[in-house]
Order: sequence, then structure tokens, then C-alpha cells
Amino acid sequence: MHINELPTFLRSSQVLTMDELALLCESERLPTDEEVESIRDHTDIQDLLNAFLGDDSTKEIHLQLKAKEYLKIREIDMAWKVLFL
Repeated sequence: MHINELPTFLRSSQVLTMDELALLCESERLPTDEEVESIRDHTDIQDLLNAFLGDDSTKEIHLQLKAKEYLKIREIDMAWKVLFL
């Protein structure tokens, strides 16, 4: 995948660096809806989602920050799942 093929919300991210976007591009496929939904029961993800109920803008920033953590340890698939929540 090329950086220009990333979703607009990622290309315009103020949180993710170009290097992190490049890591996302290394993924051979995007997660399915089922794979994305499967991480909702992770405690840290539940806490994050519940903390920002009704505040989508702040939630989006914190989801990108969480994805950034996964990218640092090269958990690219997990980063994608978090970004698509």
C-alpha cells in the first residue's frame, strides 16, 4: 500500500508521523470488521473508548496515540484495528 492510499483521517493525522504511516503501509491487508470488533473487549481498549463517550474528536486522537504505541513495538495489525474502532 502507498501512503496516498491510506484513509484521509490518517494522512491528515497530527499524531502519527510519516514513519509511522509508512509502517502502516507495510501491512498486506486491512483488518476485517470482525477483527476490529474483537479488540473491544481488551481492558485497555474498553477504558479508552469509555473515557471519551460523546467526544469523538478526543477519542480519535487517543485511538491514534494508542495505535502509535502498537507501532512502536511493530504490532502493525493491532495498530490498524485500533485505528478502525
